[in-house]
Amino acid sequence: MIASPARGLVAAAALVLVLALPAAALDSDGDGLRDAFESRYGLTSVNDPDSDGDGVVDSAEDPDADGLGNRGEQRAGTDPSRADSDGDGTPDNAEDHDGDGRTNAREQDQRPLPKGLRPALRRAAWDEYPRKRACMTQHGKSKVVTCDFGDADGEVRIVVAGDSHATMYLTPLARIAEERGWKLTSMAKRACPAMLGLVGDNQWRIDRGRTCRLWQERVISRLGRAPVDLVILVHSPAYKLRQPSGRVVPSWKRPGQWRMGLRRTVAALPPETTVLALGGAPRNFNGNPVKCLKGNRRDVSACVTKRQPAQARTMDMGLRQAAAVSRARFDTLFDQICSYDPCPVIQGDVLMWRDASHLSETFARQLQPSIERIVLDALDLETQEP
Repeated sequence: MIASPARGLVAAAALVLVLALPAAALDSDGDGLRDAFESRYGLTSVNDPDSDGDGVVDSAEDPDADGLGNRGEQRAGTDPSRADSDGDGTPDNAEDHDGDGRTNAREQDQRPLPKGLRPALRRAAWDEYPRKRACMTQHGKSKVVTCDFGDADGEVRIVVAGDSHATMYLTPLARIAEERGWKLTSMAKRACPAMLGLVGDNQWRIDRGRTCRLWQERVISRLGRAPVDLVILVHSPAYKLRQPSGRVVPSWKRPGQWRMGLRRTVAALPPETTVLALGGAPRNFNGNPVKCLKGNRRDVSACVTKRQPAQARTMDMGLRQAAAVSRARFDTLFDQICSYDPCPVIQGDVLMWRDASHLSETFARQLQPSIERIVLDALDLETQEP
């Protein structure tokens, strides 16, 4: 095949453009950090966008835990290995390096939408596990719908159960199961936690929670008849729980109810089954990031969420407490999703969210190394190549 002269000219022009870039501006691995910055501090590689392989792009890491990601440190001219680079008693994230009245933390995502954003904004709402609907029990139904992945005869058997957030991680979990020869089964129902006795207000308004509770009981019954090695419970943190008085209260205000729900669920499962409660993805308090970004294409920072409200307003406290006094385990992806403060909505060129509550499948795939570490820890298996 003979290359066209036009293509040759385009390639030559692109090469000239790269060669013309000053060395200080080069970003060899496309992680958003200049080679000069990465070489100077030696914390990350100039040739690998995720140097530690944890699923978080290097520009979003925060090695000194000062609330500034590496991109923010680069922008402010601060040291990513020191929380207070100039030693003046004010942490780097609270400094205002350019004197414009906005802190370094607030400015670290002040940039236009990256070119080649994945997924594109126009497709983000559909960037989810392709078989999600087929693998989930719908509103008003109580039949346990299952989907299987990996090796049907695998020695390690895992079930992921919960609401739509359980399907959010199906792509990376399915890949892990396939690579390691495990059997993975999903059991999910829309807006219904896989924890005995926990019913959100939306299910109450559909049928007073009847089908949600029946589905929960059927999931537990099935797991009792056919025990597995590990059950991973995944839920949205955004539930509104109906109280006996009839009041509706945000779930993060009632950690005790999550604690009770997990303890009851663990007690009902066979003792040989390990239960892992996986903490919820932090909710976006600026609404839907996709809609926000469509109106703020020149300034991504308009769509971020402060870390502390996002961290505090989850059910993680109750789950962690319940795990501490039962045979359940607790882990969370919060630090991978909200790796600095304010919590980003884009890592590198990856759009993290497809709506206000659900991660994009593209970003969920990126989290596979961290999810695999959590699963291996829960199974008491060493982290090693499959």
